[in-house]
Amino acid sequence: MASFVEEPTSLSEFSNSDTLVQKYGGTSVGTAKAMLNVANIIRKSLHSTKVVAVLSAMSSHKKSEGTTSKLIKAMENINNTEVAIKILDEIQEYHVSVAKEVIKNEETLNDIVESINKECTSLKTFMSAIAIVGEISAKSKDYIISVGEKLSANLFSGILRSQGIDSEYINLEHAVNYDDFSNTPNLSDKFFQILSEKFAVPVQACLDQHKVPVVTGFFGLIPGSLLNTIGRGYTDLCAALIAVGIKARELQIWKEVDGVFTADPRKTPKAKLLKELSASEAEELTFFGSEVIHPYVMKQAVLSGIPVKIKCVFNPEDQGTLIVLNSKTEDSRSDETIYENEPTAVTIKDNATLIHIDLNTPSSSYSTIYSLLHQLEKNGISPDLVSISQQKVLLTLTETGSKLEKFIKMVKDNEYAEVKRNMCILALITPPTVDKLSLATRMLNILSENNIKVEMISHGASNNNIACVISNEESIKAMQLVHDECIIESLAKNDELKEKIFEEEINTNEISSVTLKEGSIDTAVNKNVQQDKSKKVFSLKKFFRFRKNKITSVKK
Repeated sequence: MASFVEEPTSLSEFSNSDTLVQKYGGTSVGTAKAMLNVANIIRKSLHSTKVVAVLSAMSSHKKSEGTTSKLIKAMENINNTEVAIKILDEIQEYHVSVAKEVIKNEETLNDIVESINKECTSLKTFMSAIAIVGEISAKSKDYIISVGEKLSANLFSGILRSQGIDSEYINLEHAVNYDDFSNTPNLSDKFFQILSEKFAVPVQACLDQHKVPVVTGFFGLIPGSLLNTIGRGYTDLCAALIAVGIKARELQIWKEVDGVFTADPRKTPKAKLLKELSASEAEELTFFGSEVIHPYVMKQAVLSGIPVKIKCVFNPEDQGTLIVLNSKTEDSRSDETIYENEPTAVTIKDNATLIHIDLNTPSSSYSTIYSLLHQLEKNGISPDLVSISQQKVLLTLTETGSKLEKFIKMVKDNEYAEVKRNMCILALITPPTVDKLSLATRMLNILSENNIKVEMISHGASNNNIACVISNEESIKAMQLVHDECIIESLAKNDELKEKIFEEEINTNEISSVTLKEGSIDTAVNKNVQQDKSKKVFSLKKFFRFRKNKITSVKK
């Protein structure tokens, strides 16, 4: 059991401009030990700020085995009541066991266990009724999925209270209703404004009472259902909307990694942590498989002037990765002209399917392309990469399951199509200023020299990526090669260039020492060097920066 010595500062001392919104993912709160760790992080944060905690559903090991995934599995077995109820029993037993392991206050424990049992019993009754009807609506799916966040947030609020932190569980399931969105298009600016304003009301009321709000990452009811409209990862968006609504100082997304890296550090040994990232780069990384943050968060938080920081629950003191509108700090390498052609990161999107479709005649190409796009929309499939010519259409899809198979069958029935499975998308993420033509050439040369066949390349459609399709079997090898030669090698060369520039600009051979003199900084010039008025003025900032870089390189 974790022990806490210091008591948090009174929350009444802070304003909303001091408030942090902290979102915790499922594996970050997936076990008793993990929840205690998060409670400790929040306790320490309370010494200097107010905190709003937004929680995902618990995932004890990995996302695919978490509560939300189990609830989806229960829905898929809705016509097999015995299997569905067994899954719900497992969810109920796990949450009760965590509560009993962590909460030592008997009254609080009894309240939490009672609420867990009540929530799960209601869900079992609901799913049994659906099984009789024989079909499940989008609204019903939303309700079933919402139980995961309700269980985790309520449980965690009880843990905070048992640790002496005044906390309140806030369920956003009914924070909005369909009437709130009359004449408002889904995903419009007005749509998100309504959500942020509605979410802010209960959260602000809780903060005004000097409590820590523990909020469900799930929210509803929204037109078209939450899963269909927002998709999984909605907890990130919920946290962002709360941050915007209460005008928080910062949004923190807590994960099990130190931040965003130049590549997956589990697969690429030389991957480096990025101190700062632009919103557009983060969005591209997420799209191409890195799961940095939900794409809608960029528009809601970052464009509203709220910084987003990716932090690690295992190293809470580390700075993590800061996501801003435009990455321009010195440490992030973006303010130096010599880094303008430097790629940011490389990522892989697995389990892609490449479809080659031959067009019969140029005259029929327009109708065929229109038909393909219509079928994609009809089946709810969003293609990752598309290439179109008069003779051929290439589609790369990372959709799986019945939707994909239905689309492939339709294409084969109507057109000549070649389907290649077990592919992946290798994407090089770049700042918009990069010379993409030379970088794409370099990337393709690296792959070619190592006998990695490129089936398709996408270049120019986005300002922030160069993507190609290769075999899944070659994915890790390709990522390591492109990362080390396009990113690490560029960093090394640019560091050498930067050092030369600094040496030339500040004439370090002429500076023998820097000392404090009567409260000011005095530079002692080497007497053997004749003074020349035509030389540039000595830049103290560049001198310190140069010495810092030299010292850092020696330490390494």
